[in-house]
Amino acid sequence: MKNYFSDLASTLQGIAGVISDGERVQKECPKYLKAALLDASHALDSQSVRVNYPPTGKPEIVNARGKHRQLTLRERIAIRILGGRTEIRP
Repeated sequence: MKNYFSDLASTLQGIAGVISDGERVQKECPKYLKAALLDASHALDSQSVRVNYPPTGKPEIVNARGKHRQLTLRERIAIRILGGRTEIRP
């Protein structure tokens, strides 16, 4: 996973150099631009989550885009063991 983020950052850095000049974008833009940006958004979404504790119901995880899901049993146990700290990487 560590190499994945490093490779993704390198790819995005190269793309950013091309995107900075609007006229060159049409000619020199790599074919994998959209895929790289989507990979980056998914990677960032998976790393930036928060836990909501609604007054009724089970706690849920909300990602950066606002999509939410219920905590799994493993995640609930981890939060309880860690004393409520939710800044853990999956």
